[in-house]
Parts: sequence; C-alpha cells; structure tokens
Amino acid sequence: TRPAAMRYYGITTATEWDYWKAELLSGDQTTRHYALYGIARFYPDVALEMLPKWARETKTATVFRISAIQALADTQRTEAVPILEKLADELGRETELGRAATTSAKSLNANLAKLSANRTATVSFRSSNTASQFQ
Repeated sequence: TRPAAMRYYGITTATEWDYWKAELLSGDQTTRHYALYGIARFYPDVALEMLPKWARETKTATVFRISAIQALADTQRTEAVPILEKLADELGRETELGRAATTSAKSLNANLAKLSANRTATVSFRSSNTASQFQ
C-alpha cells in the first residue's frame, strides 16, 4: 500500500522524510501520531533514536508517548526489544506507558521469532532422479 499512498499524496522518495516530519510536527492533531508509525516502518534507524526520547518526554501528550512506544515495535528491529524493556522499567511497569512498553516488547519478540522461523524453514528433498545424478 505504500506505493499507492505515495502516489495518492504526491510523495516521492526524495520528499518522503519531509512528509512524515511535517505530519508529525504540524499534521492534523487527530492523526498526527500515525506519523510515528510511518517513521518507524520506513526509517527504523531514525526511529530507534527518536522514539524513546518521545516516550520519555513528560511534556508530550500521553497518546503520542504511547504511539512512540508502540511504533518502536513497528521497526521490526531486534535492537528495539531492550529499548522497550528499559522504557518499561523507567516509566514503571504498572503505569499505562510501562504496560504499553511491556506489551510492545512481547509483541516484537513474537514477530521476530515468527520471522526467524519462516526464514530458516526450508524444505529439502530429492527425487530418485536427482539422487542418481549425484551418486
């Protein structure tokens, strides 16, 4: 859906970062937090640095802080798991933010395990014809 959305909104690869940045900083208040997910998916290296700062910023609205936490899982990076676990500890595991970090870490771990299992699952077989070719 990304290419279709880019065409629809007139976004090019050269302007994509500017689009997400503008949406995050001055987009519609009701949908601004979605920019965090876009940044996480398409710019995971930036997200790994930026999103924990958003999550820790007490002046930021709770919805944005939770979105930043959840978006860390969207990076699909193993480096995000310890960041999420640290955020859970820092923010308090019994708080709404801490629970979001714990849930996001568990979700990311499950997704990474599933991706890893899919990558390593290969099917090897030989027919009698190919076996005889290698003897």
